[in-house]
Amino acid sequence: MSLEWAKHNEELCIQLHREGKWNDWVVTTAFYSTVQYVDHALFPLKIKDTEYKNFEEYYSQLPYGRRSKHEVRLDLVFTHLRKAHDAFKWLYNTCKTARYNNYDLSSELADRAVLKLKVVKSCCVSATPPPQPGVVVPAESAQR
Repeated sequence: MSLEWAKHNEELCIQLHREGKWNDWVVTTAFYSTVQYVDHALFPLKIKDTEYKNFEEYYSQLPYGRRSKHEVRLDLVFTHLRKAHDAFKWLYNTCKTARYNNYDLSSELADRAVLKLKVVKSCCVSATPPPQPGVVVPAESAQR
């Protein structure tokens, strides 16, 4: 489901970007598209002897208390999809600004959001699953 949802959100993001009227929603849809791409790339996730089918299952087992789902997902991206982390974090922070502080974003930020979406997507969509902690990955697949 995550991959189809990611593509759905990305399609809307691109459409809004083309129209050039709602830069806050370009950023927001770019971020939520990357959330789905990240979940697609990460799950199922095996840590030691436990396999988590999806993010919700993983999150429900954490003793983190009041950490938000977005903060936990940022940690997962940092650990397992390091090349996507900076772009994903930028989208998270910019989306948060657009949603809660200032919806009047520039077209330059919208352009940048679309580029960041492409970076995250390229790190998440491939034939090679992400390496799991403690698992030795052959050299040709480790270049992810």
